[in-house]
Amino acid sequence: YAVNHHYGQTIRNAVYWAGHNNAPSLPSVRWNTGSGNWNLATNWYPQRLPRQCDHVVLPNYGSPYTVTVDEGSIHTIKSLTLENNVTLTVPAMSQVITQQ
Repeated sequence: YAVNHHYGQTIRNAVYWAGHNNAPSLPSVRWNTGSGNWNLATNWYPQRLPRQCDHVVLPNYGSPYTVTVDEGSIHTIKSLTLENNVTLTVPAMSQVITQQ
């Protein structure tokens, strides 16, 4: 869902969402591999680093794995779901900040 600067399209989008009693959902970014580095876009689906508006999911793939944030990195995301069998390693000089 993108806001369009053309007023007619914006109104049609607003009517669409109002008619479905649904607010547009925020993007979800999922980890798509075993152990690896948070800072590599190829480790995510879609293939990009999580953004401030993203709900981030580190899913349970059945066997334990570790996601490691680079030293000195600061990542701000909307929310984080950390399922079973997942370890998120955030070094002392790094941060993963959630807004919810």
